[in-house]
Amino acid sequence: KMQPGITLRDLVHAIPYFAIKRGLLTVEKKGKKNVFNGRVIEIEGLPDLKLEQAFELADATAERSAAGCAIKLSESSVAEYLKSNVVLLKWMVSEGYGDARTLLRRVARMEEWLANPKLMSADPGAEYCETVVINMDEIT
Repeated sequence: KMQPGITLRDLVHAIPYFAIKRGLLTVEKKGKKNVFNGRVIEIEGLPDLKLEQAFELADATAERSAAGCAIKLSESSVAEYLKSNVVLLKWMVSEGYGDARTLLRRVARMEEWLANPKLMSADPGAEYCETVVINMDEIT
């Protein structure tokens, strides 16, 4: 859990910091190591992040040269974001913005998920190149 006063940017900076501490990432160009390069980073342990925060965190993995990022969030975090989007898209339709059929198809898909929420998660027993554990209490 993120401690009071710790920002998402602090977490973004903690990822390379803890990798450097483990020798998985180097700053020097000579003999460069980057465990993240070309890999997908999976992040767990922050289920209650707002989706906007998750987008920012996932986007920041590109700074580590990662190919992509997946963050395990709670259904309630995803639902909150989708409910907000449903309201916005319906308002856009009522104001004549864009193609109403396209927007309403998106609304329908979001409402389908909200009625029967299912999130992806890592396969049990999945093997990883490396696991970097970050104790949130150590981020100050």
